[in-house]
Formats: sequence, structure tokens, C-alpha cells
Amino acid sequence: RSASPPHVGTDDPLRARTLVVQNGGRTMAVVGLDLVKIRLDLADAAIAEASKRTGIDRDAGMICPSHNHSSPFIPMGGPNNKDYIDTLPGLIADSIDHVRIDQLLLGFRGKPKDLSQIAATLVAALAAPAPLRPRHCR
Repeated sequence: RSASPPHVGTDDPLRARTLVVQNGGRTMAVVGLDLVKIRLDLADAAIAEASKRTGIDRDAGMICPSHNHSSPFIPMGGPNNKDYIDTLPGLIADSIDHVRIDQLLLGFRGKPKDLSQIAATLVAALAAPAPLRPRHCR
């Protein structure tokens, strides 16, 4: 098996898209990453760092890679892409830390709306356990 040549340059920047919702005293963060996968140790480190910075409970953070095959390789171990991989927990935590819930205002026909019901619905939907396999699959 031959090694593939190194890839150089960037066509499109990789992004973390972060949603933070709050209902009462509970806050939840969901981060979508432009990566093929994220190792559990990296996800745990990112959530721990974000929790330390923001106070969001560790069990209220979800990290969801998009399975983008154009992203850097994230091996299970070894030196490949180590410098990049070492930055991931901090970058993911940054994306959560930079979201400011109080900056969001939802309006309809120019009138502000109460977000509490919308936030409660999102928190309930995101926190509900889901099967790992669609129901129609056997």
C-alpha cells in the first residue's frame, strides 16, 4: 500500500458551527465540525475546556463531525497531523465560549418574541436520547 502524497493548501476553510440554547438554568451546546471524525479523547477535552470557561455542564455538550472527507486525517494515535490535532480541543471550546446567548433576539414583524418556549423545545429535542439506527433498519 503506497502512502498518499501530502495535501497542501486550502480550498474552503474548515468550520465549527455552534448552537447554544438555554432554558431556565440549563444550557446546552451543540457543535458541528467539518471533520470526518473526532476522537473521544479530543471531544472530552473540548467539552471539559468549554465547561471550565462557560459553566455549561459537561453532559450538556455534543460534538458532531459532518464526516467531511476533505478534512485533515484524525488518526487514533501516532504523529500524523499531531500539531493540528493538539489545537482541536481549544478551537472547539473557543466556538462554544464565543457564543453569547444574550446577543440573540428573535423578532416577528418588528416585535421581539420570547425565546423561552423555542429554547425549551430545542433543549428537549436535542437532549432526548435517539436510537443509533433508524427504526426502519433491521
